[in-house]
Formats: sequence, structure tokens, C-alpha cells
Amino acid sequence: CVTGVQTCALPILAIADEKGSQGLYLSESNLGDHRLYRSEGRPSCEVQVTTLDDYFPEEMIDFVKMDTQGSEPRVLAGMERLVERCRDRLGCLMEFSPGLLNQSGFGLEGLLSRLQGLGARIHWMQEDAEKIHLIRLDSPMDELRQLSEQMLATRSEEHTSELQSHSDLVC
Repeated sequence: CVTGVQTCALPILAIADEKGSQGLYLSESNLGDHRLYRSEGRPSCEVQVTTLDDYFPEEMIDFVKMDTQGSEPRVLAGMERLVERCRDRLGCLMEFSPGLLNQSGFGLEGLLSRLQGLGARIHWMQEDAEKIHLIRLDSPMDELRQLSEQMLATRSEEHTSELQSHSDLVC
């Protein structure tokens, strides 16, 4: 709950790198797995899309949580002015899923290109039984490529696809 707010209305919007309308490919079994890129065998519907720059043209934002099933590079491209305006205060937690990044057409290189273009300091969030550790990535391409390979090689038996292996990055 936001302090001092009694009620609020949430718009039905997808966030990406441009305004307009586009297809949203739906998962029938997981409401958190809809995608803004063509996904074989999934039904789709048209949704309105906007950017964080357009949705928050002047607001000072402290934190962005991103889990967009591989479309994170598109969201980052649509928040360049927000990052510039809020650089000293903005934190970002994003899902890192190598398989979904590949399926979306961006891949690891696309994500890193966007993050580096924004001047992001990239950390990997590692959890153990007692606490969360933030590990700064000094050579993001090499370290994330190695992490990607490790994640895909050690994914749990319950995952049926490399696309579902994920971790979190903090920027």
C-alpha cells in the first residue's frame, strides 16, 4: 500500500520501447509468462504499449522491478530519459533469463548493450539460506556468459525448458 493513498487504478498497459498497440502472447497456465514477442502455439491479444519515459515524463522514480520474459532490453530502451533524470537515486531489479532473451531475439549481447549504454553498474543477486549477496560484475559480458552457461547446465528437474532458468540482476 502506498502511504496516504486510499484507492488507485491500474491501467492495462504493456511497457516496452515504443507507444502503440501490439500483440501480447498469452500463457494459458502461468499469468506471469505473457510475452511481447511471437511465441509459437500461444493465443494472442492486442494491448496498448507505452514506455516508462512516456508514462513517467517528469516523475522522480526510485526503483524499477522488471520481469518481462526476455523483453528487458526493450523496456530499458524506453526508459533512457527516466534513467538520466533519476540516475543518482534509481535502482533496478530485473529477471535474467538467458533462454528467454534468446527467444525474444535480443540475447545476452542485446541486454548488456542496453545496460552499458545506460551506464549501469551490474550486480548478480545470489541467494543462500541465510541472506542475499550482491556480486558486482566487473566484466559483465564474460561473467554473464559464464553464469548463463552455468544456469542452463544446472537447471532443476522441474523445468522443462532452458527458457525457464532465471536469476536476478541488480543495477
